[in-house]
Amino acid sequence: MSGAEKVYNEMTNLTNEYQATKNKLIKIKSKLGLQKELQILKEIDCIISEIDKWDKIMVQRLSKAYDDVENFENGFTAHYLYLLNQSDSGIPKLTDGAKNKLIELNKQWKNYKQRAKTKINSKIKRLNINYGGNIIFP
Repeated sequence: MSGAEKVYNEMTNLTNEYQATKNKLIKIKSKLGLQKELQILKEIDCIISEIDKWDKIMVQRLSKAYDDVENFENGFTAHYLYLLNQSDSGIPKLTDGAKNKLIELNKQWKNYKQRAKTKINSKIKRLNINYGGNIIFP
């Protein structure tokens, strides 16, 4: 359970970091306006798009009320948290089914994390290199 909680914290922290990065990029983009090269605006839009794609996999941001689960599919973090909550008790005992589901979810998380680090971070690094310095940190 402790290991699974650490993985859950890692995924929520990374999701929050990317959301903060997206917000910084939006702010930078609004300050640039059309006075700068169109290319930098395109690269920022591309990064924002990649973050949005990944964020939609990880979390459900459209839900506003308790019954919205019927209208909007939960994100990956919700499925992971559901497993943790179902396995939690005074004396946590993981069933074989819970262990197998945890292995499956951890494999998915590893894939999602690698995809994010590869696609998003590489684009951020390229943006920083192309436009001199540290415009944004991943």
